[in-house]
Amino acid sequence: MEFESEQGLYFSGRIRVLSELVDWLTSPLGDGRGRVVTGSPGCGKSAVLGRIVALSDLGYRARLDLSDVDASTVLPAGCVSAAVHARHKRLEEVVERIATALDTRTDGPAALLQELTRRGRQGAPIVVVVDAVDEAGSDTAADAGGHGEPRRITRELLRPMSEIPAPLTWCGRTSLLQ
Repeated sequence: MEFESEQGLYFSGRIRVLSELVDWLTSPLGDGRGRVVTGSPGCGKSAVLGRIVALSDLGYRARLDLSDVDASTVLPAGCVSAAVHARHKRLEEVVERIATALDTRTDGPAALLQELTRRGRQGAPIVVVVDAVDEAGSDTAADAGGHGEPRRITRELLRPMSEIPAPLTWCGRTSLLQ
């Protein structure tokens, strides 16, 4: 899209992965597990997660004509509770953005995990999308190739988050580095 006046849904393809993610996100039974979207650089991982986040947003979605879109790739509005693009962010920033989206205050990953566990017991589904985990950190050699901050975010937040009993779900994205 070159101009803001050219609004519309310009996403195409990736029907299978979108359908699988929408099925997983909308399943009444759920499997209580997170999902990680992986693939080679440039294959569309962020586009898939971005579409899920965008179509979950009530304001954005209201401006779109979804009549020509495969219904199996469209999730209910409001489905995503929190979304963070982790590029160049440290763990603390990712935690803060998730907490803000969930309208809660936390003083670190442990407190956020406790809050997510508490909310999970209340039964309301919580969907957290964290994109670009492999691009997290300060863009230094320590973080290059998914090391450093990306591993810290995965170890201290995403892995423990995946162990919280349903209805918490999360989607993440990383590149398969060759």
